[in-house]
Amino acid sequence: MLAAPAAAGGGGSAGRGPETAADGSRPNIVVVMTDDLDSVSFHAALEAGLLPHIRRLFARGTEFRQSFVSESLCCPSRSTYLTGLYPHNHGVVRNSGTRGGFAGFMRAFGDNNLALWLQAAGYRTGQVGKYLNGYVDGTLVPRGWDDWQALVGPSTYCMYDYDLSDNGHVVHHGHRPVKDYQTDVLAALAERFVLAGRAGADSRPFFLNVAPLAPHGERFCGVEGVRAAPRHRGTPPLPLPEPPSFNEADMSDKPAWMQALPLLDETAIATLYNQRIASLRAVGDLVGRVGGALRAIGELPRTAFVFTSDNGFLLGRHRWEAKTLGYEESIRVPLLLRVPRVHRPMAVDDEIVLNNDLAPTIAALAGSAPRLVMDGRSLLPLLEGTARSWRKRFLAAYPPRAEERAADDPDLADGLSVVPPFFAVRTGADGDLSDLVYSETTNLTGMVVARELYDLHREVDPFQVASRHDDPAYLSRRRRLEQQLELLKTCGNGTCRTREE
Repeated sequence: MLAAPAAAGGGGSAGRGPETAADGSRPNIVVVMTDDLDSVSFHAALEAGLLPHIRRLFARGTEFRQSFVSESLCCPSRSTYLTGLYPHNHGVVRNSGTRGGFAGFMRAFGDNNLALWLQAAGYRTGQVGKYLNGYVDGTLVPRGWDDWQALVGPSTYCMYDYDLSDNGHVVHHGHRPVKDYQTDVLAALAERFVLAGRAGADSRPFFLNVAPLAPHGERFCGVEGVRAAPRHRGTPPLPLPEPPSFNEADMSDKPAWMQALPLLDETAIATLYNQRIASLRAVGDLVGRVGGALRAIGELPRTAFVFTSDNGFLLGRHRWEAKTLGYEESIRVPLLLRVPRVHRPMAVDDEIVLNNDLAPTIAALAGSAPRLVMDGRSLLPLLEGTARSWRKRFLAAYPPRAEERAADDPDLADGLSVVPPFFAVRTGADGDLSDLVYSETTNLTGMVVARELYDLHREVDPFQVASRHDDPAYLSRRRRLEQQLELLKTCGNGTCRTREE
């Protein structure tokens, strides 16, 4: 944690907060979205003192330590961020193919997404780094972005030898150890965007989305693990966390495809873990450079800042070395939020929040008018203590795909093509249903082929090693969770919030 817990706001519905246009305030908004960063690794790096700029920037912010994504995969999660919708409602359920990737998102929401809403509200908008998987034509600049500095094609996944679209002009970066290191190049571009508003050159408030690759692996680039910046390659290793779920001994309660998974190489996992943490240090420096640029032009006090990830990552938990699954380490992500004029020491909020909530929160901060009925809700009432109710449960899923993935999908290299669809309901504070997760794995026709039920209470099974789906003591609760899951799977058009509560 960033600091000792402070009193969190209660639950409640979305509403305008003190930082919306309702009172004349128009804050700048910066989002830094990492790739594949799990909460365990983030907090290990933070507590080891490796991320001082992040700690300093959010010293007066809020950490949401019950922060989740509704689908643990890059493009679906980023599409949720840009629309405020569950994946089953925006339809981008994979990184490529008919129901996935950049092309799928553009067909459905190219004319209706967060960037366009903020641009219409008078914001100068900037994209730096990874946008959506499958962005391969660097001459194409999507509507809604005033400054477009986006990573292009498969080289997105390379720390060196990658392409960037500079507002439609493709620029290649090579393999100079210092000058071409991807995270640092993105930091310079983000800094340049911030400073472009200096001295009244552009007096509009701005929205900046910065999306570095780290700590995502470079396997698609022929590199095992991920390379740290040259200055961080001597980072002392941290001990690999090995909870009971690490290389889980008894997988008999897991779906059949998981029961066949082999034990993983502990040494290799430890190496990857420390490579990821070392690569994250440059992301911390990026945050420091953006914060420093804001400070230099006097804009930091009126800038909202978000730090998060598109999904988590399972580093050997349940014998899995990737993401996509519905277990805690895969769906739980860091979320730090600093909002102007909320002047208090670092607070910790324990309400369940989702990536579904990012677009509504940003729209509320900007006073913009979204052209979608979003599934998420603004987090501002939690910050203000004005929320009257909040979600008790949410849907985590890996919905069925319409077709096989494209052959050049980088996630094929991570073995994700073997993962079958699943739908899960995960609860928070909800009476005798509190802190449970019930999951149904299906085949491509929708038939349920496996069930799991975990009691996440600290004294029971927080690491999800013993499913209670056949335990008579949980039968009544399982039936109620099954009903809740069916309702969440079909929610939309304004019904999701009610069904979550």
